[in-house]
Amino acid sequence: MLSRVKTTNRRLTRPAALLGAGLLTASLALTGCSGGDDVEAYCDTLSTAKEDIDALEAGDPGAFSTAFEAFETLSEEAPEEVADEWATMNEGVQQIEDAFADAGLELDELGDVMTGEIPEGVDMEKLEQLGTTLEELDSPEFNEASDAISEHAEQECDITLGE
Repeated sequence: MLSRVKTTNRRLTRPAALLGAGLLTASLALTGCSGGDDVEAYCDTLSTAKEDIDALEAGDPGAFSTAFEAFETLSEEAPEEVADEWATMNEGVQQIEDAFADAGLELDELGDVMTGEIPEGVDMEKLEQLGTTLEELDSPEFNEASDAISEHAEQECDITLGE
C-alpha cells in the first residue's frame, strides 16, 4: 500500500487513502473515563472541544493532536452515563497513539503523510501496519460507544457533534 517512495524527497507516489479512511473511521473512538458527576462542567468542556471534534470528523488531519488532548479532558469529566463509553474510546486513542509512535510518527505529522510527505525516521513497514491498526478500530463496540456519546451530548448538553 505505502511501499513506493521516492528517495529524493521522501514523497509517497500514492496517497495514503487507507490511512486517512482508518483515521476518520476512528475519529470519535478517542477517549477515557473517570465518571465525573458534574454534567454541567462536562457539557462546558464538550462545547469548547466541539470545534476540534468537528474538524476531526471532517477529516482535518491537523485536528488529531488537539482533539486527543480535548478528549483526555472530556474523559476525566465524563458523567456516569457515558463513562464506560469514554473508556472504550480511550482504548482506541491509546491504540492510535501507540501505532503512531511505533511507526516513528507524531500526530502532528499526519497532514504531511496524507499529502505524501514522509518525515525522516519513519518506519515504512510500521506505517503500512498503521492502516491495519486503524481499520480494526471500526468495530461495533467503538461505533456504539461513539453513538452513545453523541446521543448523550445532544440530550444532556444540547450539542450536536460532527456538524
